[in-house]
Parts: sequence; C-alpha cells; structure tokens
Amino acid sequence: MPRLLSLVLDTSPSALAVAVKNLKPLSWAQEGLVHAKEKAYLNGDLPIADYFAYKSGHLAESAVPTLNADYHTAAEKLAKQRALIAGHRLAAVLTELLSDPQDQ
Repeated sequence: MPRLLSLVLDTSPSALAVAVKNLKPLSWAQEGLVHAKEKAYLNGDLPIADYFAYKSGHLAESAVPTLNADYHTAAEKLAKQRALIAGHRLAAVLTELLSDPQDQ
C-alpha cells in the first residue's frame, strides 16, 4: 500500500494493507454495517426528521436537523478510505479470476 495514500487518508498503512487483503464479500458487508451504525448513524445518536412530513409541508424546515462540518468531514474521509479499499479488493479479485491457472 503506497505510503502517500495512507497519509492522504490519515490511516495507517498496516490497517489499509490488512483491509485490502480481506477478499471475503460477507465480511465486506459486515464492515459496511459497522461503519453505517458507527459513522453514518452515530451509534443511534443521529438526529432525524420525517422526510415525507417535511416534503408534504407538515414539518417546518426549522425542525429538520442539520449535520455539522465535522460530520461531513468524517463522512468524506470514510468514503475515500472505503473507495480505496474497494478498488484494491476489486483489482485483487479480478487478478485472481483472470490469471492463467498455469501461473499458480
């Protein structure tokens, strides 16, 4: 794993290397669920509003919670990390699928 990418993403190279080597789709889904609970939904503390009530005019715009800059920054960082890992995993899977059996 290139050190520059780990610096840009503020993640240790060893953590990225371990994640990239995991080629089990079920565990990818489990990782996504953990990240969704912890990061996207803030372990259940994310303030919410009823979208349909807002769109139909039954909920004032002032009653819709806003997400702060820290939330957006953290979401962007996580999205970049997950995209980097997904790209490396996809490359590994394709390399394995398309490799010549005689080379193994």
